[in-house]
Amino acid sequence: MQYPDIGFGNAAQYLHDVLVPANARFRQKQTRETLQEVASPAWALHDWLWHDLGCPTKKQFMADLFKECPELELLRDYVETCKHAGLDRKNPPCGSSA
Repeated sequence: MQYPDIGFGNAAQYLHDVLVPANARFRQKQTRETLQEVASPAWALHDWLWHDLGCPTKKQFMADLFKECPELELLRDYVETCKHAGLDRKNPPCGSSA
């Protein structure tokens, strides 16, 4: 996999430069728009952490992550539904309206 330099050297820098400002905007004005603006980078942070840890086995990393914080499964489903309009997992934590 290629890792182009886009100005974020690690998860801490991404957190500081992207997630913290998005969270501040959400806390100031709680709308669907600002929720999406904070949820997407909040979910993306896991990839930065995975990379900072040296790219361990992704499946095990995700299992450990969800074990430590099951709420991240709901965050993942929210972000992926906003992006793709649907989920391909059986029995997602957020349920289904279908």
